[in-house]
Amino acid sequence: MAVNRGKAFESKFKQDFQMMDQVSIDRIYDSVSGFRGIKNICDFICYKYPFIFYLECKSILGNTFPLGNLTQYDKLLEKKNKKGVNAGVII
Repeated sequence: MAVNRGKAFESKFKQDFQMMDQVSIDRIYDSVSGFRGIKNICDFICYKYPFIFYLECKSILGNTFPLGNLTQYDKLLEKKNKKGVNAGVII
């Protein structure tokens, strides 16, 4: 059975994030690739007092990341001007 590199990366990120004290991390259910127009803003919503993080994980093969693969960019940008809210991409 082939290993899904993206899911393995997400699992490793979650495991590492949970190593910090007093954190919360929730994986957002991944609808079937935008099925019926539903598109998540990110893969994880994380909390470490006093901040909340909207984080999208992207794995790559090779040494480049095509920005066109970051379809959540505009939604993540909407979060950045709110106090205590951070948004980003883990590559």
